[in-house]
Amino acid sequence: MRHETIKRRRLIFKLHTALLRGTSERWGAFLTYGAVKRLLNNLWGLGNAEPQESQLLTAILTVDNTKGIITKLYKLLLAEACSDLTQAKTRWDAVLPSLLPQKTWAAALSMIKNVSRNTRLRYTQFNYIHHSYLSPARIKKIYPSSNPACPRCATPAADFYHMVWSCHPVNTAWQRITDTTADIAAHTIAPTPESCLLGICRRDKGDKHLRKFIDLAFVVYKRLIATHWKAPHALSYAAWLRDLHSRSQAEAQTLRQLQHRGLIQGGAEIWDNFVVSIEARDYTYPP
Repeated sequence: MRHETIKRRRLIFKLHTALLRGTSERWGAFLTYGAVKRLLNNLWGLGNAEPQESQLLTAILTVDNTKGIITKLYKLLLAEACSDLTQAKTRWDAVLPSLLPQKTWAAALSMIKNVSRNTRLRYTQFNYIHHSYLSPARIKKIYPSSNPACPRCATPAADFYHMVWSCHPVNTAWQRITDTTADIAAHTIAPTPESCLLGICRRDKGDKHLRKFIDLAFVVYKRLIATHWKAPHALSYAAWLRDLHSRSQAEAQTLRQLQHRGLIQGGAEIWDNFVVSIEARDYTYPP
């Protein structure tokens, strides 16, 4: 019995270490170490709590050796840790013009890991899905003395949807960003919250690099909004172009390296064209 306890504790240590070191390109990047630790402790009954019956617990109790166990248990861990996200969908259904079909919602969730190679941009998309950024109206509920008005347009009660879309300066910027992205990609894009915020515009046609560029263009502006949440004005068009330019260059360089190693065929040239087109836009470059 003591041997089994020691074996499981070693396995916990290995799993924790793998999550901390290897999450830069995985869903685990969106789970905190503390949350994972509490989950494992509850599932395995290492504290006072009784172990809960689960697919993950069964897999751990029946493991013969620890070789490759991290890979085998990773999906099970995430399945145990993630809810069905019904609450997040309910929030979006409340503000969007129409209810999101389940298939469309599933596409929005897949955008979290597909929106970019960059983990910070993935995390931005994750926070948008969950309305994680505290709006003035939400802060008012926590601190009654705070001002619930929008810092950009002075709307009396600015909720999350207002801050990222319906605020007039922000929405005006979204219109121009959508037009520019459509022009660079030579692809029709509807300036809707579904396509810009959730990334669920039509994805059944077009080159994969074109779709990736559209996703990148939108999430770059979403991150700029998030990092300047309390700014008294919308982020400038030029700031978005500069950020998009640098990230597109990075994507082109990554693809060139993958091509050189023989892992992929083509793609860098397409992103080079995107970079050239961005540099041709009407803005002061460099700042």
